[in-house]
Amino acid sequence: MSRKVTVSSIQLPAPDYSEDTSLEQIKKKNLEKALKWVKIAGERRSDIVCLGEIFTTLGINNDRYDYNQQAEDIPGPGSVLEELSQIARQYEMYIIAPVLGRCEGIIRNVALVIDRGGRLFGQYYKVHCTREERNKGVVPGDEFNVFNLDFGRIGIMICYDNSFPESARVLALKGAEIIFWPHIQIGWGEVAWEAILRSRAIDNGIYLVSSSYGVPDEKAWRPGMIQGRSGIVCPDGLIISEMGYRIGVATAELDLDKPRIIGDLTLPGDRDFKKDMLADRRPETYKKISEKNN
Repeated sequence: MSRKVTVSSIQLPAPDYSEDTSLEQIKKKNLEKALKWVKIAGERRSDIVCLGEIFTTLGINNDRYDYNQQAEDIPGPGSVLEELSQIARQYEMYIIAPVLGRCEGIIRNVALVIDRGGRLFGQYYKVHCTREERNKGVVPGDEFNVFNLDFGRIGIMICYDNSFPESARVLALKGAEIIFWPHIQIGWGEVAWEAILRSRAIDNGIYLVSSSYGVPDEKAWRPGMIQGRSGIVCPDGLIISEMGYRIGVATAELDLDKPRIIGDLTLPGDRDFKKDMLADRRPETYKKISEKNN
């Protein structure tokens, strides 16, 4: 059997706007850049493409414009959905668009899933919102959603979600085969980034797709700048496509019917790691995980 899917991750340039750039100008420029690279992913015949966290509003001065001003109504007239829906239809691909949105009147850090026909297929609300986000009115979600697409089952976690290993595990237990992780990569450092992404993929037997921001070719990358590293990690922990520090699109073809085979682990011989690992779990011993620390 072979269930192949072409996956792309877009690494947009980290915004660098002057203080007097207006809210409308920033959102327009951010969207224009995103549309350019989404089209490139489409030209590569991608089945699904993911953008970075809050890509339309990144770079806006939060002291000048509060989150209520920044958020756009989802769905709503003139929203990012209209522009991306056209591209989704044109290239017949799914698009994951993470934005700061107002959903049913509530401000959310939300990842929109647009289907091949340009329709809003579903949305995921960031569960682990940062304290700063919560202080500014963003309401966390309460569930890790999985989405049954025509090629397989995907999950999404956003930025801080990945600091909690339970996020990826819950998605894997719900059947996610690919987990998309849109984020803004600054705080971890490269060593932690690589160790955490590899371990999430290995521990859960899933593909992990990271989407962040980079620096243009004409600028030198320096320590302290956004690190990028958008790419695709396999269930065995190998990174098969990555953008490094630079902007662009990382693309790879994945075979979702090709399991990670490991030898002599729980039984002699070659075995499907994910199948055995899920079968050998003992959730009755993990009760401490569900307890809230005082």
